[in-house]
Amino acid sequence: MKTGFVATLLKTTVFMPWMKQIFAFNVSNRRKQTSTAFKPWKFINWVKTHVTELVLFLIIALHISLLLHLIFFPYPELFVYSFLSSKGLLPYRDIFDQHFPGIMLFPINLYSLGLATFARIRVVHLLLVALNQILLYKIGCRITNSNKKALLMNFFYLLWQPYFEGNVLWIESFVTPLLLFSYYFLDANCRKRLFISGLLMGLALVFKQVVFPLILFVVVYLFVKNSKKMFLVYLFGLSFFPILMIMFVFSKGIFGEFLYWTATFNLTVFSQMGRKDPNLAGLIQAAPLFALGFLSAFFVLVKFGKKYLPLLLFAAATLFFAYARYDFIHLQPSLPFFICLITLSLFSINRRLLVIFIIVYITLASFFIIRFYKLNFGSTIVFWGETEKLVTTIVKENTNPDDKIFSYGSIPDIYFLTNRLPPGNKFVFQFPWFMKVAEKDILKGIIQDSPQIVVEEEGVYVQGYNLDDYMQNIRMYLGSNYVQIGKVGEIKILKKL
Repeated sequence: MKTGFVATLLKTTVFMPWMKQIFAFNVSNRRKQTSTAFKPWKFINWVKTHVTELVLFLIIALHISLLLHLIFFPYPELFVYSFLSSKGLLPYRDIFDQHFPGIMLFPINLYSLGLATFARIRVVHLLLVALNQILLYKIGCRITNSNKKALLMNFFYLLWQPYFEGNVLWIESFVTPLLLFSYYFLDANCRKRLFISGLLMGLALVFKQVVFPLILFVVVYLFVKNSKKMFLVYLFGLSFFPILMIMFVFSKGIFGEFLYWTATFNLTVFSQMGRKDPNLAGLIQAAPLFALGFLSAFFVLVKFGKKYLPLLLFAAATLFFAYARYDFIHLQPSLPFFICLITLSLFSINRRLLVIFIIVYITLASFFIIRFYKLNFGSTIVFWGETEKLVTTIVKENTNPDDKIFSYGSIPDIYFLTNRLPPGNKFVFQFPWFMKVAEKDILKGIIQDSPQIVVEEEGVYVQGYNLDDYMQNIRMYLGSNYVQIGKVGEIKILKKL
């Protein structure tokens, strides 16, 4: 009895509290396991509610993957101008160029931001393309009131953006998302959105002056449509960044040079020598998208009247980017707006005809697109091949960090690659239309601040012009004062006597 009583007492007084705690822990643990267990139906429901976002993500992922398998061509100006500006050279006085400052010639630029490496600039390029896709989706949802129609726009952009030199990074690559943002916020009935739209349009202008026609179109549209107060709100936003640019130019004492290179030079020397008009082959290659785009623009205007007038204005005005030089990269800003017009017109026809048209269109377009991928497939980076790497090494080995170097008709970004400055701290890209104006200044710098090493390539032709014809004085001076010490392919390495 005593033993049984003691055992019962121990159970009730000692072990039972522990057992209760253990039991409680097991129950709560089971509940946690049950609550955190994978529930397929919840995942399926989540996928159903986010299917459009998932499709958009897949389109963007595929788009980036395609670009990563193409030859990458970042314009060397992005690196060289940023590098030289960060080293204290003034735009238009020391760096002769025809563009507005943008992301290259201000003190805050790609180099100062730590983005002027080939790896980082490629990430920037891919992020810009992804941003364009997201903005196009948001715009598509708003103008069509349909996620599916918006996704078709994204698909068309995936189809055509790489084809129109989407593997190239240039000023248009930065301007395109700014214009998409500006269009997205262009709401004539909301002051805040209208101000933001103008602000972004003004920022785009600071990148490239060819935004002027679009600004003119939009300003006239808002002046006719809006009250004076709303119109002034847009102008206030629009003027902010251009005023900052003018203040910067005046503060550096370079307004005269700025005016010459960005206006006078473009309207005289460049318009005579640097223009690149479209040829028949170029027009045929652009026809699969833009011929359909023009027809769609006419159809949208007839069917919907003024409803999509801002979209039509953006599509038409962005074509001016390709006015001076007809390269596909200059058509990039107009691409998303024409895709919007095409999608609007397609969904105005019978669904069965729509399906048939899309199948036939993609089949025909594939002949153009496949050829493009065959020609541009690869992992190389233009201006950063084995030749450039070897020349860069030779120049570094034969100079000190403070020495000046000069490139004659050869690797344009050798200064950035070697971290060396040009003679006299004067620089211009050696296009014939630039050298016609700037040869005297460049030669003066070479004579007064002689480079230790010259990287020379003779017989270079640019758009039918022999570069040697526009650098004869420089060529004569180099021939008398420098001797060849090496050669990489067609590139000669010259050293000062």
